[in-house]
Amino acid sequence: MVTEILDGLVGAHPICRVAAYADLSAGMVLVARGEGLPPRERLDALCAEGALILGGVPGPDAPGGTPGGTPEVALLQAPDGLRVALRDPDVPEEALLCLCAPGAQAGGIEALLAAAARGLARIGGRDAP
Repeated sequence: MVTEILDGLVGAHPICRVAAYADLSAGMVLVARGEGLPPRERLDALCAEGALILGGVPGPDAPGGTPGGTPEVALLQAPDGLRVALRDPDVPEEALLCLCAPGAQAGGIEALLAAAARGLARIGGRDAP
């Protein structure tokens, strides 16, 4: 199901070059999809960037988000493209990450953000397929 969701993000949103599901506490991407996937080291660096722009990795005693709430979203405009990170509200150490094409603007990604939030909810079992 996770690969189907990630494929859907990349396929339906041309600005999304790579979509990844990550464990921020482990510092690694668990699954990534897209054309021309970067090497593992770059994917793990994307995970570290995601954790950084989301305000860090929650500690073991950190409270979770609002169960069933909306994911925390963070954006980072970098020279090689826009980074998008959505933290799972129920499992704050998990996140959905997108590496968007150069030239993608933060203001033009509303549809991608909405689809990514729905995908994260499905992965977490909070939404029907």
